[in-house]
Amino acid sequence: MSMKQKSPWIAAVLNLLLPGAGYIYAGMRIRFGVILIAAMVLVLFGPKPEYNQSVDTHTVVTDPSGIVVAVAGIMVSIGFAYDAYCDVKRGNDSHDQNRPIKPESDA
Repeated sequence: MSMKQKSPWIAAVLNLLLPGAGYIYAGMRIRFGVILIAAMVLVLFGPKPEYNQSVDTHTVVTDPSGIVVAVAGIMVSIGFAYDAYCDVKRGNDSHDQNRPIKPESDA
């Protein structure tokens, strides 16, 4: 059975945009990829807490906790992107090592 080589860059970009998508594209760690996507969907579209208090917009803008969470999220996405890139590169390299060497033709 011949496995088509995958692009490590596509896997990295997919995991950067939507953690888990790069794993699914690569055909590696598919269950993990599905779990990551499900978690992202829950975080983005799941229930949000309701606040009954009035919120001071100056406090919201200057509160560093939102920035810290955003930076942490970006760092996690970059880590998953790098991991997907390495997985595909490793998979492609091992696939190349298992490929039989064909003799060169004289034509």
